[in-house]
Amino acid sequence: MMKKLYKWLMANKWRKWGTVALLSIALNYTLLILEVIDADQFQTITQVILSIVKFFTLGT
Repeated sequence: MMKKLYKWLMANKWRKWGTVALLSIALNYTLLILEVIDADQFQTITQVILSIVKFFTLGT
C-alpha cells in the first residue's frame, strides 16, 4: 500500500504536496509507535492528510 501511495504522490505535478503528505504520515506513524496516539487516531489523521493532499492536487 505504501509503495502505491508513494508512486501516486510523487508522480503528479504537485510533488511538494506529496512530500508534505509523506512527512506528515511519517510523523503520524512515529506518534503511533511512541503510543502518543492509538490506531484509530492514526487511521483518521492519515485519511485527513490524504484528503487534503487530494484536494490540492486534484482540485476535487
